Amino acid sequence: MTINGSKAKDFHKYCDNKGPTLTIIQTTNNEIFGGFTPLSWCVENYGMDKSKKTFLFSLNLMKKYDMFNRNKRATFYYLNYGPTFGNNNNYDIIFKETLLQGCINANKDSNFFEIRQLELLQEKGEIGCFNTKEIEAFKVIYE
Repeated sequence: MTINGSKAKDFHKYCDNKGPTLTIIQTTNNEIFGGFTPLSWCVENYGMDKSKKTFLFSLNLMKKYDMFNRNKRATFYYLNYGPTFGNNNNYDIIFKETLLQGCINANKDSNFFEIRQLELLQEKGEIGCFNTKEIEAFKVIYE
């Protein structure tokens, strides 16, 4: 993040159209979590993972969170948003404008509500925002 910029536009500059990615987020409270998508990030369209391979994970808790609402978007692309998992209004992880702060949503329409995704931040409630210490996106090559 610090090397390539901290704006959502910087994320798209380096990550769009690169294929599958693994995004790892470390908060200032040392929670480490993220998401995988087999799709390419691309600001020209929205992403729906029909392969059902997109997931979130927590390294602190050693858990993987598969998608439940499979008829909804697994990722959301928009030039002013960084890596966003879930729907545009019912996102699961979202970065707006900056990569320095993100939020995790736990409302009933989010993809991961059934498994209390706020445990990623070890909090309870509807929306948990966090400050980012570091965020990295890695290209994944798999068969």
